[in-house]
Amino acid sequence: MTDVPKTSTTTDLADLDVQTPADAGTVVELEHPVTGGPIVDAAGVPWSITVAGDDSRAVRAIDRKHQDRRAERMRKSGDWTMDSDSLDAERVERLATATLTWQGLVLNGVVLECTPKAAAKLYADKRFAWISEQVTRAMVDRKRFFHINSPS
Repeated sequence: MTDVPKTSTTTDLADLDVQTPADAGTVVELEHPVTGGPIVDAAGVPWSITVAGDDSRAVRAIDRKHQDRRAERMRKSGDWTMDSDSLDAERVERLATATLTWQGLVLNGVVLECTPKAAAKLYADKRFAWISEQVTRAMVDRKRFFHINSPS
């Protein structure tokens, strides 16, 4: 393979790094589950959750942890099956791991502090499945995490 000098019309693989921007996260402005409109606080600031992407180191690490746990169970017992509670626990752990911060979330009049435990509790609560769905959609959308600069 011959190295060609970089020009303004040549794409460089370094510009297509998906891991670094996925680590930095993307802001998900929460949409009302019925109307689809933004949810805002009294000052008009949107409720938001900043999450790492599927390509982030943290999410890949939790995925490997889950895969290793399944492989170990298979090695020990030959059982690859997973019950729905185990799958849901993995989903919650994955979303909580990906959650970097949030803004504006209020439950029963109390502003929710963003901690791993609070994130896991939020994502496990079936009343708020719509939040998990919006966060999950954002995590897999690579376009949200980086942009290719157009040649000038």
